[in-house]
Amino acid sequence: MTKQFDPPAPGSDREARLADQIREWHAFAKSARDWLWTCDAQGRFTYISEQFREICGESPDVYYGKTLDDVVLRYLDQEEADRILADIALRKPFRDLVFERRVADGRRLWMRASGVPSFDADGNFTGYRGAGSDLTEFVETWERRNRLARMLHSAPFGMMLVDQNMRIQLINAVLLDFIKTFLPSVTVGSTFEEFLRAGIVAGFVDTMGEEIDLYVARRVSEILTGPSVVERQHMGGSYEIRSHLLPDGSILFYFVDITEQKQMRERVMHAQRIEAMGHLTAGIAHDFNNLMEVILGSLELLRSDPKSEDAGDLIEMAMRATERGAQLTGQLLCFSGEATLSPRLVRPGDLIRKIEPRLRQALTPGVSMELELEDKLLCTWMDPRQFEAALTNLVRNACDAMPEGGRLTIAAANREGGMVCGEWPNAPAMSEAHVTVTIADTGAGMDTELREKALEPFFTTKEVGEGSGLGLSMVHGFVQQSSGKISIESVEGEGTTVRLCFPGFEERRAAPAYGGLEPQSDEPGAAHILVVEDTDDVRHVIRRQLEREGYRVTEAVAGSEAMELLADDQSIDLMLSDVVMPGDLQGPELVRRARELRPDLRTVLMSGYPRSSVDQDDPLPEDTRLLAKPMSNRELLIAIAEILSQRPVATGRASGHVEDARPDKET
Repeated sequence: MTKQFDPPAPGSDREARLADQIREWHAFAKSARDWLWTCDAQGRFTYISEQFREICGESPDVYYGKTLDDVVLRYLDQEEADRILADIALRKPFRDLVFERRVADGRRLWMRASGVPSFDADGNFTGYRGAGSDLTEFVETWERRNRLARMLHSAPFGMMLVDQNMRIQLINAVLLDFIKTFLPSVTVGSTFEEFLRAGIVAGFVDTMGEEIDLYVARRVSEILTGPSVVERQHMGGSYEIRSHLLPDGSILFYFVDITEQKQMRERVMHAQRIEAMGHLTAGIAHDFNNLMEVILGSLELLRSDPKSEDAGDLIEMAMRATERGAQLTGQLLCFSGEATLSPRLVRPGDLIRKIEPRLRQALTPGVSMELELEDKLLCTWMDPRQFEAALTNLVRNACDAMPEGGRLTIAAANREGGMVCGEWPNAPAMSEAHVTVTIADTGAGMDTELREKALEPFFTTKEVGEGSGLGLSMVHGFVQQSSGKISIESVEGEGTTVRLCFPGFEERRAAPAYGGLEPQSDEPGAAHILVVEDTDDVRHVIRRQLEREGYRVTEAVAGSEAMELLADDQSIDLMLSDVVMPGDLQGPELVRRARELRPDLRTVLMSGYPRSSVDQDDPLPEDTRLLAKPMSNRELLIAIAEILSQRPVATGRASGHVEDARPDKET
């Protein structure tokens, strides 16, 4: 027999306890994270806690009196709704009913609801009570992961997802094929360290000699601190591996085959080099053709009328064209970093003060020049003549940028190692203590495009015929050949600053310029000179130059012929030989064999190649002077006289570079 339920009398203790219980239940409902609800036997909502407002942005009062079907079931598919209604009809509890709905503000929410039937003391069904929660963040995260998984598997390149604990969670199809073949021990659930170690064992990861544990720890640390990119070579291909940190702390890896991309980049770079070579060749041809026109025209006029009144002018024009050609060749060699330098230890400040008068001569009207030279500058190891030429070029360029006048500042200062050469983005860094020479003007400046092209050969903004475009590229080549760096900073309308940075050295006594020679007081006299040159015209010109000075000259066209003449004629005092000749016996080897045959023989070599190229092919004997073609009559005769007035000294070295006497660097 069912016990009869007697409602509490008004004002009784039982009614007070019931009210307290209701208040406690409401307080509990407010403290819960989820929202709580009740409905009557007809399925109409009688209570919804305030958490519903926080989650959905809607007042619970709106749903009082509405049924489960109005609020929940209509958002389900019909089969699921019918199942829930059947359970409710049988007074069964329902669990984890998940549905999607849009709220008044347009948001899409995912909700989960559970409910159990309630009965009164007599066992009569009074409705349902339950709880609801917001699954939106969970569902959206799950959807993102599903989208990510679909993307990973559909990507045309390898992808791998690693969780916050550095354990592999997902490997896409492309990478999985590779791992199954080359890293069979790696699976989903393996640690990233295991993946790295397997790659090292398989030869896919190169530790570059670093101990494996240290390498693995370093790579993991790099990946955890931010995006990283490494390139690997495997089975003839190139692969780029990128890591990217995701907001939840997991890490996504990309394995991209860049073999074709790299080959394409190399082809583009090759095409650009060919294009640059075409510009270079065209520029050289243009300038040299102009010079040849002056020389050829002058000589033809002289040949047609040797006694012409303007013969002297024609000769001067031809000589100036020849000198200009030699200068152009020198600029090309500086640009290529192959110029024959004569470096020595100098203080840039002292050198700038010394050449200041010549720099001021290069100034145009309205341009003022100021020097800001720091005291106690470090020494630098450079060719003073090339430095003067570079500085003169920069001064002239600055003046051209200030046609209406302006201010030119030349500064020199010591700087510590590790500092960049300049203040511009991407300025090169100097790893050692150095001297910075700064040339700043207040001229027109350059835009980004002009600044990026400024160091290119034959690029010039001057009118046709006013500049070869080799000035700045020559400066660049000289600085590089002097182990320095160059930086150009420019703002259109504000001016340009060029910084030349040279390594700094302590001041030490340098070795003599040609360390294997000691001066003699004897006059050269009427010496006997053997000229070894395979080009007839060059050989004949040199012979006439020497004979005019009273020297006795014998000619040879190859090294083998020269050796025969030296063996037969002991009166030969000096051998002047070209470096590159027909046959196996080239200049440097000819000098060595001649010295073995005649230890007292003086030797001079001449070449159209820079000394660095000659030394690279076959190092020159220590006390052998190298003359660069073209050489003036004066340069030739001075060199011959100097060598004849000195005697050879055995040194045991096989290079004539002055740079070997370079002092210790400043520490």
